[in-house]
Amino acid sequence: MNDMNVAFDQLFANFLGFDRHSKSSLNHQTSTFPPHDVIKINNDEYMVQLAVAGYSKEELDVVVENDKLYVVGHVAKTSQSTDIYLHKGIAKRAFKLNWILDKFVVVESVSLKNGLLQVKLKRVVLEVNKPKHLSILD
Repeated sequence: MNDMNVAFDQLFANFLGFDRHSKSSLNHQTSTFPPHDVIKINNDEYMVQLAVAGYSKEELDVVVENDKLYVVGHVAKTSQSTDIYLHKGIAKRAFKLNWILDKFVVVESVSLKNGLLQVKLKRVVLEVNKPKHLSILD
């Protein structure tokens, strides 16, 4: 895969469910924390997976508002730790990531297991919005 394809794939990863639309007006997610994957399962299903080791359910919010999916991490205020770190490699800080959703994409489920937050999304097109094949009369 060439660099242009990689850059395009990274750009497209912020728009979920827009595969069938023009990709020319896409924005780019600049935050890389926490590490995350955007997975296309099939033409109608997607999954956003975030590595959130150390965060509890109470410290995470998943919100859909105005066709945007937000995943927000809060760090609980704790008293000053007396621990002395020889190396502190596990980052735990506040974050906010967002993705623009196609108008037919809905959140199907959200789960937190083994340090991975999984947001499953599905394209649900109502019959009224599906293409209709019309008969041509003589």
